[in-house]
Amino acid sequence: MHKLLHWVVAAAVIFQLYLGFELGDLPQESAERLGVLRWHATIGVTIFVLMLVRLAWRLTHAVPPAPTTLGPRLARVARAVHIAFYVVLLILPLSGLSLVAGASDRVPVLGIELPGFGPVSEALRGTLWLIHATVAIATSVMVVGHVCAAVRHAMLRDGTFSRMLPGG
Repeated sequence: MHKLLHWVVAAAVIFQLYLGFELGDLPQESAERLGVLRWHATIGVTIFVLMLVRLAWRLTHAVPPAPTTLGPRLARVARAVHIAFYVVLLILPLSGLSLVAGASDRVPVLGIELPGFGPVSEALRGTLWLIHATVAIATSVMVVGHVCAAVRHAMLRDGTFSRMLPGG
């Protein structure tokens, strides 16, 4: 189950980061931007729900021990990176939803309209945007680093990469 959740979230996060950066190139009031924004919000909520499922899974199932080939220092780094992924992948959708909720009275999420909290001050909106954008950039850097580490482990054939493959 944890492998399936990992790969589904990984694919969703990569697509979500692409959509988020694509939004920066679209005109503010365009229909295309609104469509991309709706997809971005839907995928963000989906990631949030999947991360809550992953967190529940992690809290109720033992974490497999790190391969002995990692050594204690790299094992601690790997654990810290995984915790950081949980944090950023919960903060990103929450900050994004806060931006949407602060801009309207209704927030459409997965076909359901949730109540928004109406207009917020420009200062709060700017702070929410800064949080969302900063965490998105940090997540992008973490994804690149995570992929590089995975490739390194695949090249070393130390068993770390193959553990996350189906049947591994």
